Amino acid sequence: MRLLIFKIGSARLALKVDSIISVGLDKKDEGLKKSGSLKVDLAKILGLARCESPNQAVIKCSHQDKSFEIKADEILGLEDIDPSRHLAWPGVLSFMDNYSGVALAAGQTFLDINLKAILTGLKK
Repeated sequence: MRLLIFKIGSARLALKVDSIISVGLDKKDEGLKKSGSLKVDLAKILGLARCESPNQAVIKCSHQDKSFEIKADEILGLEDIDPSRHLAWPGVLSFMDNYSGVALAAGQTFLDINLKAILTGLKK
């Protein structure tokens, strides 16, 4: 399991994923429509402002049995994690044991969003 840390606008986010399939630049969605993976616009879902940059990263990930793509303004890091340990980064982001989802840092207040619910909702 890996932890992907990235930025959308001024917000720092982290996502637990099983694997990173690829990372590339967004070129007006060329070639992405043929990939068959689900596109997740976290900026829209979380109500975040996105920087208008032609060089946004497109990250193709897998989590459990789902493949999906997210766009980020900047990738801050990618770490291998031990899912059996409690993970906490005070002031930046926090994950609880056995939690798969997204944490958005807003000062010391964390907004937790369940990735499985997002993926299920977007498929409908």
